[in-house]
Amino acid sequence: MSAAAGAYTETPAVSDPSDQVNHAISGQTIVWQDFRNRSFGCPNAENCVSGDIFALDLTTGTEQRLTTAGNGQDPDIDGNRVVWRNWSTGKIVVHDLTTGAETNASLLGGSVQLVTPRISGDIVVWTDYRASAKYGEIYMRDLNAPSDQPVSQSPTDPLIDDVVKDKRNPDIDGNIVVWEDWRNATQDQWGWWSNPDIYMKDLSTGIEQPVTTDPADQYRPAVSGNRVVWMDYRNGNWDVYMKDISTGVETQLTNDMANQSWPDIDGDLVVWKDARNGGEDIFRMHLGTGIVEMLTQDSASQKMPLISGSITAWMDHRAGNWDIYYAGEGACTTPGLSLSVPTPYWGSYADYEAGVLSVDWVLSNSGENTAFNVNVAGSNSSNGVSLLSPLPLALGDMTGGSQGSYTFQYFVPPGSVSFKTTSYVTAGDICGNPYYFPGPYPGS
Repeated sequence: MSAAAGAYTETPAVSDPSDQVNHAISGQTIVWQDFRNRSFGCPNAENCVSGDIFALDLTTGTEQRLTTAGNGQDPDIDGNRVVWRNWSTGKIVVHDLTTGAETNASLLGGSVQLVTPRISGDIVVWTDYRASAKYGEIYMRDLNAPSDQPVSQSPTDPLIDDVVKDKRNPDIDGNIVVWEDWRNATQDQWGWWSNPDIYMKDLSTGIEQPVTTDPADQYRPAVSGNRVVWMDYRNGNWDVYMKDISTGVETQLTNDMANQSWPDIDGDLVVWKDARNGGEDIFRMHLGTGIVEMLTQDSASQKMPLISGSITAWMDHRAGNWDIYYAGEGACTTPGLSLSVPTPYWGSYADYEAGVLSVDWVLSNSGENTAFNVNVAGSNSSNGVSLLSPLPLALGDMTGGSQGSYTFQYFVPPGSVSFKTTSYVTAGDICGNPYYFPGPYPGS
C-alpha cells in the first residue's frame, strides 16, 4: 500500500494557548472540551478532568460556549444535538444547538459513572457503571422514550471476574451499536488480562453478535452504515481492520510495520493515526479506490482523527499545547493539470538526420489536491509528425503545487518545419472520479 502526501490546508478550529481536546464532528460543526477558562491551577488536559464544551460552525465561523461551569467532558455531536458528560452531576447532557434546550439522557448520575456518550439521531449510548464501579455495561436512551435501557449487560454471576464483565467505548450509527467487549478475555501467568473483542447489536432486531473475536487485542470501534473499523494487534503491531457486517467480510486496511491506530469512518472514507514516518500523522483512505493520503505535514504529534463527510478533525500539538485542527473539505475537486511551453531539440546529429526530435514537457498540478494515477494517454500531431515514444506513460501521483517532467520523441518527416501536437492526460481524485486534460483522447 502506498500513501501520497496530500496538499490540504490544515486549519485550526481553535488555537487558544490552553488545551482543547476530546473533539467530535458532524457535518460542518466541530465540538470539543476546552480548558481556556480553567485558570484555577489546571489550564490544560494533564491537570484537569473536565472543562467547558465549545462548538464551532465552520460555514459561519461562529463559536459557541455551551457550558460555563467547567464541568463538561467527552462531547459528541450528530446534526444539531450535542451530548457530553457533566462532571459535577455525573449525568449525560443532551443540548440542542438550534434551540439551546437541554435534557438528560438518564436520570441516574451522582455516584454512578455514565461516560463516553455517543449520539446518532434520537439515540444516545454510553458506558454505564450502575451495576458495579469495576466494570462497564452499554446503555442507551431513545430521546422519544421515557427512560434509558440496557443495550448489553454483563453476567451477574459473582464468580465471574470483573474484567471479563467489562464493556466500554461504544459507538453508534443508526440502529447499529458497537463496543469493546472483554467477555473472552484471558489472563496470563503474571495476572495481565488481554483479548478484548469488538461486539455489536442491531437495535432494530435486538440481535447481539461479535464483530471480531480474534485472540489478539481489538480496541476503539467506529461504525458507519454496515461498516465497522477498529484497531487490531493480531500482527504484532497496531493495524486498522474493517468488517462489512452485511456480508461478513473482514478486511485489513493497513499493513505498514509501524502502528496505525484510532480509526474512524464515514461512508467510503476511513481515517487513522499513523506512525510510519516516525511521529504521529493523520492518514485517510478512500475505500472505493484504495487511495491513501497523508493529511498532516507538521512534525508535531497529531492524534484522535474523526471524520464527517470529507472533513477530518484531529488533536494537534504543533503549538506546544493541544489544539483542534481540521482539513480535507476540498477532497474531491478537479486537479489543475497543465503543460508548460515545451523545449524541443535534436538529441544528436544522428537524430537530426533520422528526423527524431526530442521534446521536454513539464506537467504541473496547480490545484490544492492530489491528482492520482496521472497518465499521458495519447497524442496527436499535425503535418505528418508521429509520436515515437510508447504510450500510455504513467507519471504516478502529483500533489497540489507539484510538477513532473518527461521527454517524448517525435518523427518529423522531411520538409516539415513546424507542427502542432496535443498530449491527452488522465488523472483521478481521492474519490475515484476520472478527469481528462484537455479532454478524452479521441478514439479511446
